[in-house]
Amino acid sequence: MSPTSYRTAPPRDDKILEKLGGVLINYIEKKKDNTKIHLVNEEIIDSKESLNDLEIKLQSYGFFRIHQSYIVPFKKIEEIKPDNYMKSYNLKLKDTDEILSLSRNKYKILKDMLFD
Repeated sequence: MSPTSYRTAPPRDDKILEKLGGVLINYIEKKKDNTKIHLVNEEIIDSKESLNDLEIKLQSYGFFRIHQSYIVPFKKIEEIKPDNYMKSYNLKLKDTDEILSLSRNKYKILKDMLFD
């Protein structure tokens, strides 16, 4: 497997989101002041966009904010398990080994969306 590659997205470039359209994105994370878009080919795009802005722009592509630090596409959700130690939940994504934190409040919303 090749090492993960990085590149920087142009600031506020909506065209990159249209091109990605949710098809190539595994998940988006915020670490400190950095937003990282993790692609299915293991490439990571650094973005200056806030998670709030990305959340709004990607809703129409089937994305959901699972935590203050993560946005994921619905179609990539494989499994949700309780994390008894943290009294929250962990979310497993399809086609990746990534396990992301799912907040209790977002779990309730997600559960209602998936099972209503």
